[in-house]
Amino acid sequence: HKYFCEKAGKELPPPKPNPVLVAFGNVTPSRYVLDVIRKVRSMCWASTAPPSSSSNGRSRAKRT
Repeated sequence: HKYFCEKAGKELPPPKPNPVLVAFGNVTPSRYVLDVIRKVRSMCWASTAPPSSSSNGRSRAKRT
């Protein structure tokens, strides 16, 4: 913004914020990218986790 003001020789209005960043609560571009990377990483880890032994789809009856 500062460069364009100097080039124009006058004070220009500030640039309009990106609508995506406004929708996410006026976050900075770097914060938005970091949040997306965290979500992708957590989705990847969740999909590659081995199934637990207790959730094999069959119910076990207790033996007494």
